[in-house]
Amino acid sequence: MVGYPEITPTSGTCAGFEFWKEADLQWFHKVTKAGDANLKKEAKANGAIFVETFKESEGHNACQEVGTRWIEPLFGSLTGVAVHPNATGEEQDAFDVEGAMLKAGVR
Repeated sequence: MVGYPEITPTSGTCAGFEFWKEADLQWFHKVTKAGDANLKKEAKANGAIFVETFKESEGHNACQEVGTRWIEPLFGSLTGVAVHPNATGEEQDAFDVEGAMLKAGVR
């Protein structure tokens, strides 16, 4: 089971989320972390492997500039799919999944 990446930072402002205040970004960040915790718990309870993607994605959230971000913003997405990984984010997720598979002995 693949976890959530860092979608928003906990401070500052965010292009593509201009109407969100810093407290909104903090709330969304917290909700994402809580979602990850729930996914991890359910994966363990059902004998699945949880793939952590949050740590690797820190600093590559939807509020970063093109070329740095792995997640597209709410408004101004270059992929047409807002608040989802772009090609670089998908590639990084694939590396994380591959690492988890290798660690679990899947060849």
